[in-house]
Amino acid sequence: MGTGGHGVPLLGSPDGRVRYKYASFWNRNHVVRALQHTVNNFREMLEAEKKACSLDLRKERGKKQQTWRVFSYGGG
Repeated sequence: MGTGGHGVPLLGSPDGRVRYKYASFWNRNHVVRALQHTVNNFREMLEAEKKACSLDLRKERGKKQQTWRVFSYGGG
């Protein structure tokens, strides 16, 4: 079985050592770009989750402050 389970044999030298994992530089560059794209998407997703979480925390703090104001001024 070759690289990635696609049936493509590894390139090797006559003594049996594998020299290159990819059959061409296009394949290697394609994989590198795909990995970089995936990493960038993951980082953007993390930033969006952080932003959403911080907005939720601000909303909760605002609700607690409003509740405190109602109880502190409500008895008069």
